[in-house]
Amino acid sequence: MINTFKEITPKSILPIAKTIYNQYQNILMIIDIGLLRVVSISPLLSSLYYTFISSQFRREQQAVINGRLNYYKNLNFNKNNTYLLRRNIHRLEKGLIMQPRRDVFAIDYIEETVNTYCGCARGREKVFLLMMNCNGAMMF
Repeated sequence: MINTFKEITPKSILPIAKTIYNQYQNILMIIDIGLLRVVSISPLLSSLYYTFISSQFRREQQAVINGRLNYYKNLNFNKNNTYLLRRNIHRLEKGLIMQPRRDVFAIDYIEETVNTYCGCARGREKVFLLMMNCNGAMMF
């Protein structure tokens, strides 16, 4: 916007235009800070703020939605699902480092993880996990 002012205004007006522009930006910032104080009270208000007022997270929101859609597409139709494998391995890692550690964990998804790993290994997907095959033998 400042570059546009430089092109269309005489040099004597340029400092005044910059001052007005800076004051305008300061007013917007003060309003935004006030809104942030109000919407930080609840998750619902925060969601409404980012839905109607700020577009800062639109790209991230779309990426999350596309990721979830791909996950569900691959979950039902593809046994070589590297997304599911990555997610379940992350869950196993979290369970192993959790303090205090549970005596038993991963019962709900350990079989699914092993089956998905075997499907990926058979499908020649590039999965760099423990360098083991489904029989437990080392692969080199």
